[in-house]
Amino acid sequence: MVIPPEVLEQWRQEALKVFIRESKVIRREARLGDARQQHNLAVLYTLGVAVPLDFKRAHQWFLRAAQQGLAESQFNLGIAFQGGMGVRKDMVVAYKFYSLAATQGLPIAGKGRDHIAQYMSRIQIETAQRMARGFQQGIERWQAMKNIDEAGRSNVNRILGLGPDPNGSGGYDGN
Repeated sequence: MVIPPEVLEQWRQEALKVFIRESKVIRREARLGDARQQHNLAVLYTLGVAVPLDFKRAHQWFLRAAQQGLAESQFNLGIAFQGGMGVRKDMVVAYKFYSLAATQGLPIAGKGRDHIAQYMSRIQIETAQRMARGFQQGIERWQAMKNIDEAGRSNVNRILGLGPDPNGSGGYDGN
């Protein structure tokens, strides 16, 4: 199925309107740690929509989302490092981020990784692969800590009678 260019342009315009309308919510939720909204805020900075055009700020927000494991942000970091957009151009780091996104099933990331690999030495590729493994371990540690934190908060709320009652009565029963 081929989508006519005028339909694609209409979709793009509608998406921009949504981004502009929701920019305050995006910023607030990004600051609170929501990876998807961090990615969206980075896109706004990349496009200069509802915020100033700022590739360095975009990089910071893409990195925050990538550190939480968001493949789309990892892919966009690969693009940024490949082209030097808001960061120093670095093919090893670009390969690392493309690899991370590809590992999560983002097909275009594998294509980007394979493309730049043509211009890299074996040592550079091996270095990027080691860096990707280290970055992935950091993501896994962060996710484990987040799970522990959420479990602890849930436990405290249960003890204080603020959480859902496992018996289904809706909370503290007064006894």
